[in-house]
Amino acid sequence: MPNTRVLQPGENMPGRLGVEKVMNETHTNADFWFDPLCPWAWITSRWMLEVERVRPVTTRWHLMSLAYLNLVQHQGEGLSKDYLERLEQAWGPVRICAAAAAERGDDVLLPLYTCGVQA
Repeated sequence: MPNTRVLQPGENMPGRLGVEKVMNETHTNADFWFDPLCPWAWITSRWMLEVERVRPVTTRWHLMSLAYLNLVQHQGEGLSKDYLERLEQAWGPVRICAAAAAERGDDVLLPLYTCGVQA
């Protein structure tokens, strides 16, 4: 990678060891769509926050709903009973995020999403 260097063990750098922030690359915006209950979205969101620390990337956070996608758009076809029951629990967090975004804009989504830190 041009203009980067791998840090040696013991070198002090905030964040993850191994990559130095590059200041002269073109800035990129990344749209990130998340479902508040999806563990894969949560893991990927933490990765995006790390990317922002070491690359010229700004993440724009957007709400999506797997419950809506799977239950409404696809009528729940092909989904197990257990998964369908879990999707029913997803409406509350999605509605809270949607109401907050409607009131305050999408910039409220990351702080709201992060305040419910999942273990």
